[in-house]
Amino acid sequence: MHNGEIHFGEVLYYFQCKVHQDKESTLALISMYSAPDPALLEASHHTVVSCTHLGDASLQVIDVKSIHTVVAMVPHQVNNEERFFVIEKPGLDVADLGGYHKEVQEEE
Repeated sequence: MHNGEIHFGEVLYYFQCKVHQDKESTLALISMYSAPDPALLEASHHTVVSCTHLGDASLQVIDVKSIHTVVAMVPHQVNNEERFFVIEKPGLDVADLGGYHKEVQEEE
């Protein structure tokens, strides 16, 4: 999050280095994604967050403490343009099964 805005990036690698009077920090080199497409976001009632990958021109070093969550960036095409849509908490959605929980009865 930067200036109250959420940004998406692909972590390329993590590393540690000394900064500010020998204090060791854990940092990450990330490649950024664009801001979400506003028209697609509005048309989907804020359910499809679609970004483009900005590549090597967008490399940034960040403190790992600024990473809020892990998301999946799934490729998709919009008007023959390669884009990526955000899926939050990949894998956890199937564990919940939409609120339906079936209890398994042991056989006697």
